[in-house]
Amino acid sequence: MNLKLMGADVTCIGCVGNDIWGEKLISILKNEGIKTEGIDSIDNHPTTLKQRVYSNGKQVARLDTEKIINWEIDKDTSYIVEDYDIIILSDYNKGVLHNPKLFLTLIKSSQLSCNNRLECIIVDPKKDDFDHYHGVNIITPNLNELQKATKMNIDDNQSIVKACNKLIKKYNIEYIVAKKGDKGITIVGEDNFVKHIK
Repeated sequence: MNLKLMGADVTCIGCVGNDIWGEKLISILKNEGIKTEGIDSIDNHPTTLKQRVYSNGKQVARLDTEKIINWEIDKDTSYIVEDYDIIILSDYNKGVLHNPKLFLTLIKSSQLSCNNRLECIIVDPKKDDFDHYHGVNIITPNLNELQKATKMNIDDNQSIVKACNKLIKKYNIEYIVAKKGDKGITIVGEDNFVKHIK
């Protein structure tokens, strides 16, 4: 919805349960002008629901209702007629991107494409093994994800840059945006590109 508010045309792909929460989510997206033809509604599967508990304005707990599945994107993507400027893969490790390599193969071989290249794919990773995201344009790990993926100790900007360069070389990634929480981000790219943003 944030992308839509910025003026983008947005198509969502993924799955929900065939339940009241799935219907509500699809309804909200449609009301915002977001295309939902790529969202599967699955019988006997609960839509992921996160309930937050607050005390004095601060979240103290979260109750999750979910079931992890290995969802497969419909091989018939004929309902998608346009090319895309950007494809964003948000990997929450809930089963939609259980095999991102297959997903990226499908992107390259179908109408679900951005000019038949991987140069316009942004991934928000969750898996420790970044081989799943080999060859994407931009990846946006937080420091914990970066540390797990590289098995390196990360304690300052220099170690962040070193870890990012390791992943760039190993997985043929063009840019890594390392998210540092309230300390901002560090962008590392090919050809020794480095930028720290508070």
